[in-house]
Amino acid sequence: MPTIPLATRLSTLAWVVGCWTFVPATPASAVSVATSHQTPHASLVEPRARYTTPDDFNIRTTTDTEVRRLRTALTLEVLDAVVNLGRAETNLDDRQGEHQQRREDRQQALDAVNHLEEISVQTAVLQFMGAQSDQQTSGLPSPTDDLAEATLSSHANDQLANKRMTATERLEQADLEVEKTAHDVQRARLLLAEMRRTLQSKRERLAAFERRADEHRQVAIDADRRAAARSSEVDLRSVAGTLIVNSTIEADVDRLLADARLDGHDLSGGGFRTHEQQIRLRLAHCDSDHGPDDAHDPTDVAHVNWVIHEAPANSCSPPTAPPGQSQHQTGLAIDFTESGRLLTRASPGYRWLVDNAHIYGLINLPSEPWHWSTTGR
Repeated sequence: MPTIPLATRLSTLAWVVGCWTFVPATPASAVSVATSHQTPHASLVEPRARYTTPDDFNIRTTTDTEVRRLRTALTLEVLDAVVNLGRAETNLDDRQGEHQQRREDRQQALDAVNHLEEISVQTAVLQFMGAQSDQQTSGLPSPTDDLAEATLSSHANDQLANKRMTATERLEQADLEVEKTAHDVQRARLLLAEMRRTLQSKRERLAAFERRADEHRQVAIDADRRAAARSSEVDLRSVAGTLIVNSTIEADVDRLLADARLDGHDLSGGGFRTHEQQIRLRLAHCDSDHGPDDAHDPTDVAHVNWVIHEAPANSCSPPTAPPGQSQHQTGLAIDFTESGRLLTRASPGYRWLVDNAHIYGLINLPSEPWHWSTTGR
């Protein structure tokens, strides 16, 4: 076997060990997923809806404003779920990409360990072969040469051992990173599945709402038709199925009822009156003691006409305007009730109207806490 000079063996080993450099891959940037339900469309939302599910509202008494707001809220929930689903899909892609990168890093670390193991074996063989060759081809070795060779070999072996230790540690760390990113991928998949279920649920809620909204729309159309039939002179609309008002204030009154309900006040009442209804109220409410001497005789036409047309409004209990002088007959006045009872100054609904009715164009008649109109008369 040929002799391998000591200088050649040491220079070869030093070159292999010195040139090996392990460069870890740069970690992928972590992307967090927002799991909260805060909508990015908050600026588009009207005041919060009174109802939260399609089955909550009564299709006969709910206002158009409440239906519209519930539709807005449910639609934005769907849009928010779509956004969250997109984020979850992006998160899964990122986690899978990071996991793949960690697996590649782990393979590089494994390759480094294997390569250094091969170098260790080759070095040991080279050293063994060199030692055997020296013994066969030379006489007594020089003590100085032996000491130099032993020192250099020890130094090279120490460097190689340190490289192997570092590579092994990096491989262990790479194994941990692979395991961690595998868990991250699994969590991202679970989150994505949850977001898909959430989106499906919200779409179903919106579809169920639209079915009930169609029913509400038909009920409202029928109510408007009945309201319009009550007068040929005033364009009337029905609000919340029962309150009939002039079409010019329909939208404002609709919003008023919806906003009052949001604040816990179940307002309703009476709006438009026909001429005949105003006459009946005058006969029922007005004090006949202020009429002619025979005012108590119901068969006296003069007495009846006086009660209907001439008795002062403040002589009636409650005060009632003569026919043709009441804004109720134009649909521009409302006698409000709260939970079925006529408002008083002690009613919470009255205090709410005092603070808010002007927003909707209504003014109170000071002598009647229940009576609100566009002019305050």
